[in-house]
Amino acid sequence: MADVAGLGALTFIYLITPEAEGGRGMDKTKAGLLMTTLGMVGVCAAPLVGMAVDTLRQKRALVACGLSALPAAMGYSCSRVAPSPSGRSSACRG
Repeated sequence: MADVAGLGALTFIYLITPEAEGGRGMDKTKAGLLMTTLGMVGVCAAPLVGMAVDTLRQKRALVACGLSALPAAMGYSCSRVAPSPSGRSSACRG
């Protein structure tokens, strides 16, 4: 689903960019396999999640859980790029 928003190409570029330049340093084959796997998992999980949402009576609770998970996900993302004791720069610094 990220490909629809155009994030798939950016994620691929991030994965193959060398670590010295701020990327992950993967080779193109592994990055492509990872992106393909993520896409297939998303396609396979979508009907199951949709069916679970359809059977759930308390949809507001589901929305509240999803919204409460956003700050946790953002905090985790920032912790992954936060400066290390060696003084690496942080993308989350204001």
